[in-house]
Parts: sequence; C-alpha cells; structure tokens
Amino acid sequence: MIVNFENVHWPGILAATARSAAGLSRCAGSLGLAAACLLLAGPAPADTAPAEVDIAPAGDIGAFPSPTPGQLGSLATGDFPPLAPHEAALSNIELTNIGDTDLGVATLQVSGDAYTLLATDCLRAPLSPGEHCTARVSFEPPDEGSYAGWLTATDSAGGNPFSLALSGAGVAVPTNTVPPGIDESRARLADGTWLLGGALLADPGSWAGYAPMRFSFKWQRCDASKQLCDEPFLGGPSYVLAREDEGCFLRVSVRARNQRGRGEPAYADTPVVKFGR
Repeated sequence: MIVNFENVHWPGILAATARSAAGLSRCAGSLGLAAACLLLAGPAPADTAPAEVDIAPAGDIGAFPSPTPGQLGSLATGDFPPLAPHEAALSNIELTNIGDTDLGVATLQVSGDAYTLLATDCLRAPLSPGEHCTARVSFEPPDEGSYAGWLTATDSAGGNPFSLALSGAGVAVPTNTVPPGIDESRARLADGTWLLGGALLADPGSWAGYAPMRFSFKWQRCDASKQLCDEPFLGGPSYVLAREDEGCFLRVSVRARNQRGRGEPAYADTPVVKFGR
C-alpha cells in the first residue's frame, strides 16, 4: 500500500509540505520533495523511534516571513493518509527557528486520540536562526472515522505557542489513495504510434482499507472529445487494442472490494490512439 502527502497550505506564517519516514513502501510527492512513507501493522516498535532523526532538505518550496525574534515555523503538513483501523503511518515534522536570535523549544506535545509523539530532538539545545529540529509523530486510527489532533510547542522567548493541526481518517471499505495507471509499453512503437493488437495493462493504484482486497476492471472506448463513451465492459487488467480504437482513447475503471464492502471506482485514461501506417 502506498500513500502520498502532497497538500500545501500557508496558515499565517506557516507553509506545509510533508515528509515521512522511509519504510515498507515508498512514495515521492509531486512537489519534488524528499518524501517517503511507512505503513506499520499495529503500534510502531520501539526501535523505530530514535532520539534524533536525519532528514533530507525539503528544497525550495517557499520562504518563511521576515525574521522576528523568537519565532517557530514549520514547512510541514499534519495531513496523514487514510488508513485501515489499527494500521499506522509515521511523519517526521520539522520545526525551524525563523527568528533572528537563538531559540530554545521549552515544551513539545501531541494531542488527539490517534496521534503519538514517538521521538524528538527539539528539546536538546537552542536552535540557531534557520536551524531545525524534528518531531516524529505516528497516526494510528483505532476505528473508522475522522481524527483531529494538534502538535504544539512553546519556546524560550515566551511568544505565542506554535500549533500544527493534525488530520487523518480510519477507513474500512476500500478507499483509493493513489489513482490507477495504464502501462502502454506493450502497445506503442518507438515513434510513439500505437500498435494494432498491442496490449494495455492497468495498475490498480493504491487503496486504504482492510486487507485482503480484490479488484475488478472495466474498460470502455471514448471519442477524442471525452463526451461520448461506449458502455463499459468487465474484463481483466489487460486490454488488446482493436481497429475500432483508432481515434479514441481507452478508459479503465478500477474498483476494490474487501470484507467490509466495495469502494468507489477510480479511473485512468490513455491518450488518443493512432495506429502506425
């Protein structure tokens, strides 16, 4: 299962992008961040919570406001991916001294039923201007539903507490988290034209919810305007191109089912098909 953090927001002085701890599956965010995700079954083991975390820089995704004395900021998001109950995701959240003097973090805590502060190096020593520390937070929904929480910190300057909203959801029925894709490598020639009789292969994408899951695939042919489509037909993950597909694009609908029910379909399209002469 792959999850991805991509939302960006600017609440007041804060911007948000997320980076997660590397683990069983990896994913890259669309913002060019050094990003990865870790899914665990049950609570995180003790050896996943070191006292200090080393994380690659986020890159140029925006700027903090003009420096002021004693101010904490974060280029981080508190948004977690949807998970099946009792699965867990980890996120490494960086706090940065965006002021112009040294600043110590006096307290750091996480609130919310589904959130836990596993480790931090923020309380060790004052942060120089521009220096950051890391809080490792886990999200483990105990049941279905939405869960809210907060990461809060106070600093030695006695300014307003820093707060970052945390959000996530527990889902049981399959929920698509990464859209499906279509592999065209067996259906296109070197010059980019399509191969009559070539095969398309659908990837179901990633889904949250109770495992195991079964997937169904439906293919349909649509005109180039995407306004008129044939009735979809049930098939497998592969589709063999026919002469009738010329000038159209192909759409695949993927739906996942588990013991709790059937999720909403997710879709992927090919470009317009044009066979080589």
